[in-house]
Amino acid sequence: MLEEFIEANNIKGLLQVFKKDVYSAVDASKLTKSPLEDIIKSILFIDPDGNGLLAIVQGDKKVSLEKLKKESGLKEFHLASSFEALDISGFPLGGMPPFGIYGIKTILDAKVLERETIWCGGGELNKLLQLSIKELMRVLEETAEDFKIADISE
Repeated sequence: MLEEFIEANNIKGLLQVFKKDVYSAVDASKLTKSPLEDIIKSILFIDPDGNGLLAIVQGDKKVSLEKLKKESGLKEFHLASSFEALDISGFPLGGMPPFGIYGIKTILDAKVLERETIWCGGGELNKLLQLSIKELMRVLEETAEDFKIADISE
């Protein structure tokens, strides 16, 4: 599914398959031999109406729920369960990419822009995608329906 999105949007990056599943940013950092700051986490939240909200932060950061509420305009949401994540995005938790999920609000933490190259979820638990920040921004700006950059980490 992600491979088709990459091809359709002419995304320039490296989709790498690993022998082990990647469950966390720490796992990704170890497998890619990259600093935790170069890993990004795509974290899916669900509002009371069942709509998705994707928060993207660096691997060494946490999403500030208060900042996310302010920036999203939502008063309530919860972290997506594995079932909800798969149902809404088509991707498993741990393999969630920062794009390719239609119809949801996406907020990229401004600190991510400080990196030159990042690794992100590759659509499956054993895949990671490496791409430049410039390419990530191009893809988000061209494909995300409701996208913004804001300070959402702590």
